Amino acid sequence: MNTKTLLFQVIELSPFPQVLVNPDYPKFTIAYANKKLLDYLNISREDATGTSIVKYAHHIYDEAHASLIISGLKRVIDDKETNYSPISINSKATVKNQPLFNDKGEVEFILRTAGEIAVPNNTKYR
Repeated sequence: MNTKTLLFQVIELSPFPQVLVNPDYPKFTIAYANKKLLDYLNISREDATGTSIVKYAHHIYDEAHASLIISGLKRVIDDKETNYSPISINSKATVKNQPLFNDKGEVEFILRTAGEIAVPNNTKYR
């Protein structure tokens, strides 16, 4: 079994909605989305895979919030660090954008997880 297949299986088992995004700014195409996220968005895996996350961000959120999603993903590439952001102003749920690195230390994927995630105390939302 190759590493990518194993990664997809682990993401599928997550109790949280998760999407694996390619770091191809500004598109951020979806490499894999788990069933929890697909059900939430009411889309098929075939429709999601290879499609820009921007399409779904603009579909669900207003323009300002969609821009925050894109800037959070871009920061993962630039800073090579995990970052967090609230899903919405009135929600306790958080989104975690986490870099996954290849053998060369480059961001190969960004794992985006939504849910009531424990956020480190020193985290500053940007």
